[in-house]
Amino acid sequence: MSSRRVSRPSRAQRAINEKAEEDSRRAEERRRKREAALVEEDEDAVAAKRLKLKNSDFTYNKPSSSTTTRTTRRRKSNASSAHPNAGTVALTRTQEQRTYAGVRSYRRESTVRDSTQPPSTLHKRTAYHDREPSETQEPANDDDDNNNGNDDINNANLYNRHRNHEGSDEDEIEDELDGSEPEDDRRARITRHGRKGNTDGEHSDTTASDSSRSSPSHPHRNHNHLPRKRKATDDSSTEADSDTDSKRAKRNSSLPSSSRPKASDYPRDVRAILSLAISIHRSRIASEAPFPDADLEGQIAEEAFQLACRAKKKHCKSDADLIKVITKTTSQMRGELKTIARSMVDLFFGFYDRSTKLRANRRRYKHLTADHAFLYEDPDKLEAMWCSPILFKLIKRMFFKKKNDDGIRSSEYFNPIKPPTIALAYAAVRCALDEWSEGVFDPVDFTTAAYKDVYDELRRGLAELAEDPEGERELTNLGQELWEESSARFGAAPHAKEPAFSQEARLTAIQHLKARAERKRQETGEEADVDQ
Repeated sequence: MSSRRVSRPSRAQRAINEKAEEDSRRAEERRRKREAALVEEDEDAVAAKRLKLKNSDFTYNKPSSSTTTRTTRRRKSNASSAHPNAGTVALTRTQEQRTYAGVRSYRRESTVRDSTQPPSTLHKRTAYHDREPSETQEPANDDDDNNNGNDDINNANLYNRHRNHEGSDEDEIEDELDGSEPEDDRRARITRHGRKGNTDGEHSDTTASDSSRSSPSHPHRNHNHLPRKRKATDDSSTEADSDTDSKRAKRNSSLPSSSRPKASDYPRDVRAILSLAISIHRSRIASEAPFPDADLEGQIAEEAFQLACRAKKKHCKSDADLIKVITKTTSQMRGELKTIARSMVDLFFGFYDRSTKLRANRRRYKHLTADHAFLYEDPDKLEAMWCSPILFKLIKRMFFKKKNDDGIRSSEYFNPIKPPTIALAYAAVRCALDEWSEGVFDPVDFTTAAYKDVYDELRRGLAELAEDPEGERELTNLGQELWEESSARFGAAPHAKEPAFSQEARLTAIQHLKARAERKRQETGEEADVDQ
């Protein structure tokens, strides 16, 4: 006779099953409690609201949509049972509890009269005043009665944040109380609480109503007022933002922004003028005064804007914001030049970003900066000064990389490349070299304060070279070579373009056009004679 073995669940499986049963039992218990609370709510609704009103130190009332009742506050020191059939135990607060009434918000627990739990412990649990527990909210546990201090404060903070969005029931009850309270008693109570009272008619009402929204006794007691104050602050900040937005020009607007103006603040036609003016300004700065003072920079920007207006055949009047948009490109141009020089220095002069090359990098830096060796075509032999290969590469990458770059767009300032541009390029190279002075790469800013003297020294060297007629001729040849090599990939300059057709072809075309017009007139005359 074969016996069948009955499989028994393991200990872990039994634990899981017991846990599931316990959770199901608790969920069913919570459901029954919620149903009981909903049944009791109809009977105790009015009594619970009255009890809540009595036990709250401060209550608020927002003006209803139909009436303009002023906001009031009521203060009660003690509370008693609101209704004999309410089934609610009222809370009598001590002096210490009233001191922190602004932080603590107690909920009166509804319970059955025949409950075996002593009434003295029913008020210890805290929660929201008039909110039913949600489905995800766990019921209060009696084991937490001794640790209700911090829970009271936490629950009160949650209640204060939630109460800003709920309170229509309080408003209806407060409307009834406001109508029953005499105006003189209300003003006296407001003044007694330490608020300013005026007797100037309408202004007095406004002051009393506004002042009654804050509590002078304790900083926590105006917890209901904080969201309103915050709302008022938000409204004021919104008004300030709206004022700022009204001053700030929108995109494609004819008015610029009041702070940090930029080209995108202006309409399309003005932006086109600004684009050309910026190109002219950058080109003049690079070829005339790479480190100008404020007056000279503004003068160059103004002249560039007027030239751009004439080129675009537009009549625009410049202002401070337009000039600021143009002048801020001066430092941008120098920064771009230095960034390009940084990417070339390590390759052209042999710097290595490795810890084993620190000593070699320092020796290389000292050799290049001593006697201005970095200016020579061969730094080791010191041959062909001012003809370093990095100069040609740097000028080409900075001003002639694209066909709409400054070197092509404003070619009249770069044909040939002028000595200030050469000195500026070498000053940027010197700044990039200084980043390797300690043997490792350490960024250095290409600022006016640090490198204007370096530029002035290089500029004086070129000026001394130009004092000799032969040196001036060679310097001009260097500038012309820089121009031709940099602009070769874009063809000839716009103002030096060769004619598309020869002079003979143009004269022949003119003769044929005249003969064609004469034949057309003759044919038209013959047709008119035939018609007659």
